[in-house]
Amino acid sequence: MNAMKSKRSQQRAFTLIELLVVIAIIAILAALLLPALSRAKDSAHSTVCLSNLRQMTMAMNLFVDAHGVYPVGLQASGAGVRSWVDDIEACASARWPEDNTVRKEARRGLFVCPSYNRVAGYYWKVNRSNPDYAPVGSYGYNFYGVSGYPISSQGSRPVGASPLGLGGEWHGPIISGARHLDIRAVKDNQVRVPSDMIAFGDSLLAQVLLNERLAGRDDLSAAPTSVPMQQLLSSQPSAGLWRDVALPPVKAMLRRHGGRVLTGFCDGHVEQRRLTNVFNPLDPNVARRWNNDNLPHRERVPSNW
Repeated sequence: MNAMKSKRSQQRAFTLIELLVVIAIIAILAALLLPALSRAKDSAHSTVCLSNLRQMTMAMNLFVDAHGVYPVGLQASGAGVRSWVDDIEACASARWPEDNTVRKEARRGLFVCPSYNRVAGYYWKVNRSNPDYAPVGSYGYNFYGVSGYPISSQGSRPVGASPLGLGGEWHGPIISGARHLDIRAVKDNQVRVPSDMIAFGDSLLAQVLLNERLAGRDDLSAAPTSVPMQQLLSSQPSAGLWRDVALPPVKAMLRRHGGRVLTGFCDGHVEQRRLTNVFNPLDPNVARRWNNDNLPHRERVPSNW
């Protein structure tokens, strides 16, 4: 009897080779499935992000219908600092995410891209007592078109200020710093082709020097002309003023949506395209989409491109 029980036990047992074969098969299946699961997760994140941008463009159009102008990008006055976020918040009945500069918990809501959470990006809103602080987070607004950020001045007038984007035209003297200006909002009828005019998109990531975390810039349109595309996509860290496009931000941008940038347009539709098909002012078909007159304005592109 004992001999028969022992024989049955030996028949039911797995050999070491059989166990190793099973483990190898499981490992192969996991290796095949994990990339597919990762792509499915990325696709889900992109779907949420596109939905957010769609709702933001709808909120912007509610504002335009009510006021006849587009939200001003950022403006300082005696009452403090006001940005495009304030106007979109009011029309969308949503709130910009709470500050996470100290605690890194993921945020939720209309203004949150899940892929931005994945790269542990900063969120904070305008510091109303300091005009040098602007909203930071998942999304940016088309401030200036391809004219770039007008940081220089002649006397009391800004040089290169232009209403090509949606953020408004700069007028009057510089009171204290480039942001303290009289800004005239872009009128509804100034946008010639709303279906071909970028309003919002994935923010261009910058590196915060204090602790090397990433932050999304509020002025999306500063990206095309301020940073040459070959530098943006380079594998080498950049030096000098534009350290914010060093290797970590570039990697993070490529991770957010698989190397694509999600954008929302003035007519309300949304798109996702490769970085080079969004931030490339040398291509007239790309450049015109940043400008409210729907012209490429090659003369506005810096010579270092």
